[in-house]
Amino acid sequence: GAAGSALTLSAGASEAAGGAVRVTSGAGADGGAMSVTAASGVDLGGSVKFSSGSASAGDAGSIDINAGRSTVAAGGSVALASGSGATTGGSMSVAGGFGDEFGGQV
Repeated sequence: GAAGSALTLSAGASEAAGGAVRVTSGAGADGGAMSVTAASGVDLGGSVKFSSGSASAGDAGSIDINAGRSTVAAGGSVALASGSGATTGGSMSVAGGFGDEFGGQV
């Protein structure tokens, strides 16, 4: 069949600061959950990619992943796992960036 429709969320560009995009779940006695999931496919599963912005005259953007804090029970966890496969499991790599003066830490 034909390809499904695409969805793009964008904020406005500017000579000064570009617009921000924020997606927030609802507050409540139990906070709302948020999920970003790529669809499965017969020939190829969808990918999920997070990228921060580059800069030509300053610091590049960062990506932060933070689990929630609790004042009375357990704090949230962060889990990263590569996929299982019938022939080869998925790889995982973590690397610090190259710098002319100092390299990034892992």
